[in-house]
Amino acid sequence: MDYFDRGRWNPRFFSTPAEMESELDAFGIREKEIVGIHIIGMAQNMAYDEHPRIMRRTLAQVGVPYEDIDSGKYPVDTALVPFEVEICEPVVILFSDGTTLELMPKHGEGLLMSVNQIPPFVLDGTNNHNMDADAFFSCLQGRRIEKIRIIRQKTTDISRLSSLQESREITSFQFFLRSDSVFDSLGFLLQQGWEGWFKFCITNQNIWHGLENEIATTPYSAVRNAANDLHQILIVEGHDSSSYFWIEPVKPSGEEQSGMDTLYPEQISIEEDDISRFLYYFLDKYFDDTIPYEQLTGEHRKPRFEWNLEYNLYTYETMDRMLQDIETCSVMLERQYDDPSLDELKENFEWFDFVFDDDKRNRKPSEAEADDIIRDNIGILTDFYRRFVRRIRIMMQRAPEYKWISFMGP
Repeated sequence: MDYFDRGRWNPRFFSTPAEMESELDAFGIREKEIVGIHIIGMAQNMAYDEHPRIMRRTLAQVGVPYEDIDSGKYPVDTALVPFEVEICEPVVILFSDGTTLELMPKHGEGLLMSVNQIPPFVLDGTNNHNMDADAFFSCLQGRRIEKIRIIRQKTTDISRLSSLQESREITSFQFFLRSDSVFDSLGFLLQQGWEGWFKFCITNQNIWHGLENEIATTPYSAVRNAANDLHQILIVEGHDSSSYFWIEPVKPSGEEQSGMDTLYPEQISIEEDDISRFLYYFLDKYFDDTIPYEQLTGEHRKPRFEWNLEYNLYTYETMDRMLQDIETCSVMLERQYDDPSLDELKENFEWFDFVFDDDKRNRKPSEAEADDIIRDNIGILTDFYRRFVRRIRIMMQRAPEYKWISFMGP
């Protein structure tokens, strides 16, 4: 299998440094040298349209005017940016004897860890990999893991739903490293808040001055050179609180009051524009208006697909039929793009979702030219469809006791 199958990954959950270090010792990992780092799936800050934005924001924070950045007056390649990637699938640490150590935080509660479960050749997951992580993190090669520390920091955010302050906790799992040089101060950490995204960062570790959590920096050119500019439609593993739909298995809570029991560990998130243009055709087509939403949720609603903070429920049987339909349409889009049966599906497509060049905003294609752009780049969409189908099937396989797959808008 050439992709990471979340359904077959069986990591153990660890909540204390002592438990984690004991597991490392059981496999002799603290005596092994690191030879590589693999990032499964997509690094958000390596995306084609994202890492220039991060660079601009970072430089602006230290006082560099945007006009100097955009005009080329400022040497952006040498500008220092955080030495990190933002990801939602596991990190794989490769060691000199072929051992692999797989790591992924679990919503700030602890760390999911496994050994020799993700082969070194596997890079794609729910999303396709979009960076050369071995090159980007080459500074870790030759080092050994020494100890682990957990750091928890409280933050206060304004809730976008209630405008009230909410206290949240960011958890960091700091890995201290050994090397042959006493002047070597590099380590790494995994840091996660309450969303599915987490950071894998290089740190400047200085035990004597309490700087265990200081994020190192790297030239922006290193970020640009590591990114492979792959274009894909994102599926977030876990929760994204921005303009995203949340998709997860649900069932009645079984309590006296109406409510839904949600299997949050299986949740994925997809941006609402991608839902609107690429999935709504299917979600509307298979919507079951006989499901008693008022009885289940306690809220009155019309029997139609709702876009904002409402459950839209699909039985597993209905989802199976929907996924088969998506697969059939994917094949037809690639082989029979002009088939009239696809016309209604294609009505929602927009040409600019299939273009990723710097001159995109200046384009004004005719209707025929726009259709050609979509046709020539249809693989971006069919790749998304196949990844979506695969992930939803994994979701249902891992939650057979649940009744529906829910789509809830932001």
